[in-house]
Amino acid sequence: MKNNSDIYLLAFYTLKPRDANMTKVKGYMSNPENVYYDEMVNITRGLKNKISVDAKIILNLSKKSVVKNTWQTEKTWDELYAYFEEGYSKYINTVMNPTGD
Repeated sequence: MKNNSDIYLLAFYTLKPRDANMTKVKGYMSNPENVYYDEMVNITRGLKNKISVDAKIILNLSKKSVVKNTWQTEKTWDELYAYFEEGYSKYINTVMNPTGD
């Protein structure tokens, strides 16, 4: 991935136990009911390979395209963008239109 001036949304996910005290129980983390995913989203101008390697989802907001999607591979640009727009519209709009026009 080369560096450029496009704006990207990068999503990172970390698996977390619902009850950290139970992680010593064999098989606890393999039960989907016992875990949740923590989501972290970055919006950046340009891409750096070091950062983007760990991202599960990368959207090019400037070109309205999916650069990487290893998380929900069946999702389209429109579906992914709608999801992030719902939760992060304030940040997306600020970055995409910094003058507030």
